[in-house]
Amino acid sequence: MFVALNLNNRKNSEGKYYVSPEKQFWFSDKNFRAAIDYAIDRKNMVQNIANGLAKPLFTAESLNSVFLNKNIKGKGRFSFSWWKKYIRKLELKRKFNNEKLIH
Repeated sequence: MFVALNLNNRKNSEGKYYVSPEKQFWFSDKNFRAAIDYAIDRKNMVQNIANGLAKPLFTAESLNSVFLNKNIKGKGRFSFSWWKKYIRKLELKRKFNNEKLIH
């Protein structure tokens, strides 16, 4: 599974945004991106999809890539956690309620 969020905020020649402003607002928020990252259960994906014969990735580079930084291993910071996901959700809800985007 690979997730990509389009952070492009440019307009085309007709003056229309490539990515809608609503999506730009969500995608540019660090808490939103972190919530998506925390929601991905890499350990169980490896177990269920690859029968435990793979390793979870924390970057877009494969394990065999010469460009992969071997020092990036997640170290718990990016591991699946219901608590972290819940906290991020609360932070997002409070922020967007203050912005009056959620009524």
